[in-house]
Amino acid sequence: GHLEGRMVLGLTATPRRFDGREHLFLRALGGVVYRAGYERLRDWLAPLRVVPVLVSLTHNEMARYSRLRRALSRIASLASREDDEEEREVHLRAMLSVLSRLKQLLSEVPSKLEKTADVLEDLSSQRVLVFSESVRSIERLKELLEARGVEAATFHYRNRDLRTLKRWGRDFNVLLSCRALEEGLDVPECGVGLVISGGLSPRQIIQRVGRILRPKEEKVARLYMLVAQGTYEVKLLSRVMGIARRLAR
Repeated sequence: GHLEGRMVLGLTATPRRFDGREHLFLRALGGVVYRAGYERLRDWLAPLRVVPVLVSLTHNEMARYSRLRRALSRIASLASREDDEEEREVHLRAMLSVLSRLKQLLSEVPSKLEKTADVLEDLSSQRVLVFSESVRSIERLKELLEARGVEAATFHYRNRDLRTLKRWGRDFNVLLSCRALEEGLDVPECGVGLVISGGLSPRQIIQRVGRILRPKEEKVARLYMLVAQGTYEVKLLSRVMGIARRLAR
């Protein structure tokens, strides 16, 4: 049924869900009454420039990636044919487990972290927000940056000290996050983001892009994307490039 109360307003930039259950909250809110695309919002968002940074996986890394992708496709096929709701839930949980391992693999590729450190060393005079999928990857990246004399801090589920955010831009410029700052953060001064790795969900990348699109005079947001060639990240890059084109003025 509908939510209690006579006046309810629901706002979201990412209505679609990984499990396809967006109809539940849409039904509770009474349906969509207004939509606005990127073109309509151009004057309220900063223009976006996407900078791809390509890396190659080793033979062993690609083999592990291929095995996980095949497992994910197999489980997704089973879930799509399953009528029983409980069994479908089992398949969806299995999919999330495999996807988590896939994202962890692509986050911790040594060549990616070395390349990321190269990029961040060049950007260290600017406020940069870095997104990754594993705590281990950002802790390792912090070590690489410190060895190069670049100050950085981490923010993740094990370390959510809000004082870190207050120090960002004053005591250090590079903030390394793991699935902790993808929604709700409003920092117009931050115009540079870097994605080490992400998932298959459009919702996640839209939220990440949104962190750096807050408008400020003469601001052009830049998103650096580390892309492992031959993986789903190539498709993800294409999707973000499409967003950038729609925000072009």
